[in-house]
Amino acid sequence: MMTRPIAVITVCRIPGVQLAAAIESVQALGDVRTKQIIIDGASTDGTPAHLKSIESSLHHWSTAPDSGIYDAMNKGWAAAPADSYVIFIGAGDLLLGLPSADELLQVERDGVAIIYGVTRTALGAFRSRYGAELRLRNTLHHQSLLVRKEAYLDPPFDTRYRIYGD
Repeated sequence: MMTRPIAVITVCRIPGVQLAAAIESVQALGDVRTKQIIIDGASTDGTPAHLKSIESSLHHWSTAPDSGIYDAMNKGWAAAPADSYVIFIGAGDLLLGLPSADELLQVERDGVAIIYGVTRTALGAFRSRYGAELRLRNTLHHQSLLVRKEAYLDPPFDTRYRIYGD
């Protein structure tokens, strides 16, 4: 049984060669559920031309000025299918895996709208966790956080903030 699509959103501005590696990491998974979305902030480093050359492998891409990272992330959110899970990865990130179809079906049966896991960093494994500590510091890395878009159809990021806009 097919599960919901998974929108993998990358926002960038002048990402250089890092973006190609991020895109390839998603495509290398060979997961038909993925819908890759790239939101570029009007890069001047050849990124728009690269995206145009691979547009048939992308669900959506755009290049235009924005008012910051949260504006770009909101654009990506808007481009994601309404029934999808959404995950954000940076241009310098690699997506190493996704939950299986069976895992996603189980969390849906359980009524769960947010799934989080482990992010590999230069410092080792970061195990995301949800709790009161989240009010004080980042305890959920976006690179291992899947959110069911239906839980929040409106753009989720507050563009008034430069950091912690979610």
